[in-house]
Amino acid sequence: MHSLLAQASTGDPLLDWLAQAGAIGVLAFVVIGFVRGWIVPGPTHKKALEEKERALDLVYAQAAITQRTLDAAERKAP
Repeated sequence: MHSLLAQASTGDPLLDWLAQAGAIGVLAFVVIGFVRGWIVPGPTHKKALEEKERALDLVYAQAAITQRTLDAAERKAP
C-alpha cells in the first residue's frame, strides 16, 4: 500500500514532495517558509496592514491638499 502512495502523483511537485517527505520534511518546509518570509506570523501581518492603512491615509490627505492648492491657483488665475 505504501508503494502505491509513493508512486501516485498529484501533478504538483510540492505536494508530491510533501507526501514523500513525511513529518520531518513538512517541519523543514515550515521552518524554511518562516526563514524565507513565505509564512508570516499574525502580529507581523497585522502591523503591515496597519502601516498600509496609515500610508493610504497620508496619500489621501496629500491628494486633498494638492486639490485645494490647484483650486486656489485656478481662482487667482486671470
